Amino acid sequence: MQVQPFREQNPVPHISDVPWYNKTFLILEQSSRRALTHTEHGLRVISMEYDGPNPRNTWLCVHRNNYMGFMNKHSRRFLGHDGGEGRSRVHAIVGKMGDWESFIPRLLPDGGYQILSPFWHSHMRLVVVADRDGGVERAEHGDTAWVFEEV
Repeated sequence: MQVQPFREQNPVPHISDVPWYNKTFLILEQSSRRALTHTEHGLRVISMEYDGPNPRNTWLCVHRNNYMGFMNKHSRRFLGHDGGEGRSRVHAIVGKMGDWESFIPRLLPDGGYQILSPFWHSHMRLVVVADRDGGVERAEHGDTAWVFEEV
């Protein structure tokens, strides 16, 4: 029997940090690398080309009842939603983490995460980029993958 020489495997490319409590992250749309940002016009995904990481696009990960919450470092408001049926607006306007500010990141097989939001007690909705202007919504279906980069 001939012994095969050991061949070092190519490492898997680093796609995302693991979101975890008490750490601060950029939350990026994986395909465009635009950052989830608290703006004067509401929550948007925005290019970091000229701005880089800053308090408007960095989020402190916290926990409550085994859910994750994300507090914007600039506004000190939590990522949340308006509770609408079907598609609903995602925002950062509430100063305390409650049920509508609770999320679950779910790892995707090809890297990145879906961000899940409980819809009552029986369903989950996805946080998705909704339009070219970078609006963010909660929807039943979508293909937005998110990346967390610790800062």
